[in-house]
Amino acid sequence: MSVIEPASRRRPGTVSAAGYLMLLTAALLVAISIVVFVTASPVVDAARKAYTAPPPKPDQVAAGVQLLFTVVAVIFLVVAVGQVLLGLFSLRGSKVARILTWIVDGLAVLCFGCIGTLALGRTSTSAGTGTPNQDGVDPVKFSNAVADAFPSWSGPSFGVLLAVIELCLIVAILLLALPMSHPWFRKSRGVDEGNVELAYPTVPAYPPVPGEPPVPPAPAASAEPEPVPPTEPPAEQPTEPKPPADDDKPPA
Repeated sequence: MSVIEPASRRRPGTVSAAGYLMLLTAALLVAISIVVFVTASPVVDAARKAYTAPPPKPDQVAAGVQLLFTVVAVIFLVVAVGQVLLGLFSLRGSKVARILTWIVDGLAVLCFGCIGTLALGRTSTSAGTGTPNQDGVDPVKFSNAVADAFPSWSGPSFGVLLAVIELCLIVAILLLALPMSHPWFRKSRGVDEGNVELAYPTVPAYPPVPGEPPVPPAPAASAEPEPVPPTEPPAEQPTEPKPPADDDKPPA
């Protein structure tokens, strides 16, 4: 006996594509966090050298820049873990994961778009000098020195990864919102006795014996019971009168 599952339990292609796109997004987020970690080292050294103030100010500024890069990289890793969880639970048909995907991925698209805009604005450096701050450091020269410390490959790598991540998130949101994805996230998606069709295997018939007529097939059992004819009550039998007892005989 085999079990034939209903069509609502078969995962639609839109849900599969959305789940795999979220897993791909997680891998890209890990890659972009590695880019941030690798880029941090030369930038921190440049910030320490460019902040020409008495110690320990240069080390404090360098520690602040290092902390900024670390926070950004950790945020990317946290979002990557979230994408893995949302992708796996969406593939399993979790309605909560579907709703959280719309919310979290929508916010991620907005935030990553802002980060990309800021990264593009970082490429332009200011010429000239500015007013020194209270530590005697020119902020314009300091900003230019920090911007020049970024490796030449970091900007294009960061931009391409961020653009692909944005595209994957937008497509995943749209795929989960399509009507084809709705049946996969219904509550009554489990297998029960009412929704399962049992298919019994067919038994091959035995070949007829040579020289004998084939045996006709047995009539199929009717689903409705045959009507039972009404029974008549038995006829009453005439009873013979009993002879009178001795006590009932008249005296002689």
